[in-house]
Amino acid sequence: MALLDAALAFALTLAALATVVTIIMEIGIRVVGLRKKDQVTLIKRLYDDYLAPTIGITTADADKRWKVVRKILEIPLAGTTMAPSEEEQKFAGTRCSPIYDTISVEHLLRRVVELEDVEKLREMTEKELKAQLSAIAQKYDEYASAIATSFKCRAQFWSLITGIALAIVLNVDGVRLFETYLDNPERTAQVIAQMDPILDEVEKAQARLTAAEKVQLGEGELEDLDKAVKAMEAQLALVGGLELPIGRLFYPHCLILTEQAEQQRIADPLCKSPYAPLESMTWLIKVVVTGLLIGLGAPFWYDVAKRLAEVRQAFGGKGSALQRHSGSDGAGKKDEDRDAMIARVARELRG
Repeated sequence: MALLDAALAFALTLAALATVVTIIMEIGIRVVGLRKKDQVTLIKRLYDDYLAPTIGITTADADKRWKVVRKILEIPLAGTTMAPSEEEQKFAGTRCSPIYDTISVEHLLRRVVELEDVEKLREMTEKELKAQLSAIAQKYDEYASAIATSFKCRAQFWSLITGIALAIVLNVDGVRLFETYLDNPERTAQVIAQMDPILDEVEKAQARLTAAEKVQLGEGELEDLDKAVKAMEAQLALVGGLELPIGRLFYPHCLILTEQAEQQRIADPLCKSPYAPLESMTWLIKVVVTGLLIGLGAPFWYDVAKRLAEVRQAFGGKGSALQRHSGSDGAGKKDEDRDAMIARVARELRG
């Protein structure tokens, strides 16, 4: 049971640290505006590979392609407009850039049939037109899925990098942390007692990250950005309150970087040890590996902690507060029947 408790406390600690990574990712996504840039890339690829040949537009005309991109992605009520050329748009600030970060298939088709150069579509029979619109919709879904997969891969990469950076800055040695939990049951119990606050923050941070992926930073998002910063500070304070062997006073050979007044209260042998290259390299490897584990994300460690708590309870441990976190989201409302939507758009084009 001691080993299982230590494993659960370890998973909860990494979940708390991974929540910090999640919040940092949220802040980065809100500021950089990745979703909007991806959406522009999606429409450009759709235009070049499929849309232009379908509706009879010359793909070599970059100005006309950007005009189509603006027609599809520009927000009419934003108060500002996209740049008149793609080159100028690259230097426009993403925070106030009036670009939809997500669009529906119906929105895409309506904008397509509103374009000036749609002679080929107008000449088609109703059956041919429906088939063509359906093909455009299917191709958009394929491109959107590819862009979403690419976004997730990049997000995971930066999550791992952020996890490593956080582990180095906070000096989180996973091996030492686990050994601390094994050797100190009271500290382990203290962390397990914090299960509710830790997992509540995991859920909140993941919800904010999901929202940030859908809505980029704008005038109304600044308050959310401030909340994210405060949430990160609170989470770091929670981790600091657990009194774990992490932080500046636990770096290898840290006496050389410590003020004389603090040296007397430092009892950590690793900090007091003389400089040794092999020992320092071993420490760095362990911290980097811990950072990779943190970078796996808060949902991963949430799930690990949940399963460990269930096993712990099965072996006679105390009831887990994780039980109330085990619910799943509903499937949500089903999309409108696509065939009916395409038929409606086709009728509007022809009539």
